[in-house]
Amino acid sequence: MKPIFRLLLPTFIALANMYLLHGQSEGNCQKPSMALYDANTSSAVTSNATEEEAINSISELILQAILSDSSSNQVFLFSYGFADTLKNDLSLPEHAFPLPDSGGVDDANYVITSKIVGSPGSYTLTVTIADGHTYAHIVDGTATFGSATTDNVKTACLSAIQQILPFTSRIGSYQESLKAVNPLLAINPKIDISPAISKLPLKGSTDVTITVIDCDGSPIANRQLKLESTGGTFGLSTVQTDASGKTKVAFKAGSSDGIAILSATIPNLISVTRDTIYSNGSASIVVGNVDTTNLWVMEFDLRRSGTSYKDLLTQVIDGTGWEQKTSFMTQSAYGKILGTANKRKTEFEFIDTTMSVSGQLFMHTFSKYTGPNPSGENCPKKYWEMSGSSQTYVANLDSEVKSSFSFEYDPQGLDVLSLMIPYTSVDAYGYRWYESGDWESGGCRTYSVRDAGKSKFKLFMAGGISLYGMSPVPGLTIIQHNAGGTISGYTIQVDVTKTGYYADSEFYRYTDQCTATLKPFSTVKKDK
Repeated sequence: MKPIFRLLLPTFIALANMYLLHGQSEGNCQKPSMALYDANTSSAVTSNATEEEAINSISELILQAILSDSSSNQVFLFSYGFADTLKNDLSLPEHAFPLPDSGGVDDANYVITSKIVGSPGSYTLTVTIADGHTYAHIVDGTATFGSATTDNVKTACLSAIQQILPFTSRIGSYQESLKAVNPLLAINPKIDISPAISKLPLKGSTDVTITVIDCDGSPIANRQLKLESTGGTFGLSTVQTDASGKTKVAFKAGSSDGIAILSATIPNLISVTRDTIYSNGSASIVVGNVDTTNLWVMEFDLRRSGTSYKDLLTQVIDGTGWEQKTSFMTQSAYGKILGTANKRKTEFEFIDTTMSVSGQLFMHTFSKYTGPNPSGENCPKKYWEMSGSSQTYVANLDSEVKSSFSFEYDPQGLDVLSLMIPYTSVDAYGYRWYESGDWESGGCRTYSVRDAGKSKFKLFMAGGISLYGMSPVPGLTIIQHNAGGTISGYTIQVDVTKTGYYADSEFYRYTDQCTATLKPFSTVKKDK
């Protein structure tokens, strides 16, 4: 798609700051995305221009009511309609964008829709949360009022929104109901692989316990797992979890010295949002004559999330339009990395080929424009456009990039923590949705056009965290453990929130959180 915007005039960022409250991760489940559509006001009768203006402000007032409630920061929220541009008189009532009657939504897991019906003396406002892919009803909030004044409409919007909050509670109940009907559905499971023995002789054997738990804490019961390994073989290529989400299988080491990597995946896993999700777990076992004297184990759980928002006037050929952009990302990774330390055990540099890591990286961008046609054409004269793209990556899946871990600790000097995880794309799509027109019989016939497609290319990238500076580094907590006069390990915590502006005036807010332990292999190994 060719770029159609030339940004000239940055404007207020008030909405940006409100939107960017919606970027932090909570709990182990990925934050859901929600798209707010404009209110459907076609069935609301008014008797004068003042009442019509009050009714047409509903979309904007609903957005303000949502943003004013702190519990709404538990979702990634973006306005799919023009609720956040109506006040600038750049989107007229006839350009409101209510939810389409069918087809589902590409961008959002869930949608918020609203409609108002009635006439002077009796109006009813209904605000609804629905499944973004199926439009299945989740919950309604309703409010009634008599005369169509701005104050009455605002009060009704606040009342209706309060009835559908908190979002995560409503969505959680809906997800539980889906899983009750179809036990094969999941939210975002975690697979834990735990060998009974972490160091085996050549051709030695050990039992391996595998536990699969969904991010809401419920076991993934009676599900088939696909097993793969290097440096040895499992007794079975597939196993099935029991009612508690557990299973046990034998592993036999190979005939070569080295590190064996064990992995398990859930084939054809479908999420409660009807998307295909990828859940894998892995673990490592030392096999044969491997010098573990200076071998250390770094075990970590990394969670990153962020949003960015841009709200700009843009000068086009025939006037001034309004451009917005909302982006959000989530990254999770957990696992273990094996590596060596320097003699003082204060510096670690792992260029890893023995990583056992699981996780996902999801990135989404949504852009929107409304105003005069940027091309200068008069058909259509008033114009809107939406476009979006989404990419899902899985950690360490056929990746050409190696993971790396660097750590250095000096209470009187430099502290360094860098953790980069390789990811491979498993799903990517993009679309453009815009208004077009044709001259017919001396008039302009307008219609919407939608172009969409999926990527056919496999992409590789690395994502993680990097902190360094003179001790103490803000957001980085390092606790050194000692035993018998020597360093016996480290506990590491990262909790960093970053805010700022990109060069194009796009405001961003990102949160990095990580917990990690670093211990000698000799203190965690289980020999046979």
